[in-house]
Amino acid sequence: MPAKKEEKLTIAQALVEVRKEVTYLEKTAQSHKYKYVDETSILAAIRPRMDELGILIVPNILEHGTVQAGNQWVVTLKMQFAIIMGDETLVVDWFGCGQDPDCAKAFGKALTYTIRYFLLKLNNVPTDEDDPDAFTKKVEAAKPRQREQRDAPVWKELTECMLVNKGLYVAVKKELGMTEVWTISEAAAIRDAFKAQLDKSNE
Repeated sequence: MPAKKEEKLTIAQALVEVRKEVTYLEKTAQSHKYKYVDETSILAAIRPRMDELGILIVPNILEHGTVQAGNQWVVTLKMQFAIIMGDETLVVDWFGCGQDPDCAKAFGKALTYTIRYFLLKLNNVPTDEDDPDAFTKKVEAAKPRQREQRDAPVWKELTECMLVNKGLYVAVKKELGMTEVWTISEAAAIRDAFKAQLDKSNE
């Protein structure tokens, strides 16, 4: 039986594979005012998979501008990045700027800043000053919560309570200090309190 031919990735699919390798980069480099992710860290994270997939990124400066503002030189760059893999090429336009009292350094900063942030955004890499464990906890906390055992009968009973008397249902939740209900025990507590209040009002 002939071997199955390996399916060739498109450049978009290959970029997704690179992105999977980098879930987070911590801001460890320090300037005089702020922390940032340096270019070395970014390349160390993405280059092995890029090399494996044969992805080449070629930067090209289309336009640049230089303006002196006080004792600072401000350099702006309009750039184009060609992402090449085999016979396929993806072209992305990008913009960046940098400033420094030395004009040559301002140009270098603009170029470095532009390339660095292009690589970060191309790969959708989140950055933070948190360590990786703290970042993971933030991501987990941001995920939408889901009801516990959503097919449990108590959820249907809770809906019926709301349909019977929405005002009482809201009042009971407020009395119990619950704005959102996620667990079976929370739902049961509201249901029981609702029924008790309803029975009391019907006496």
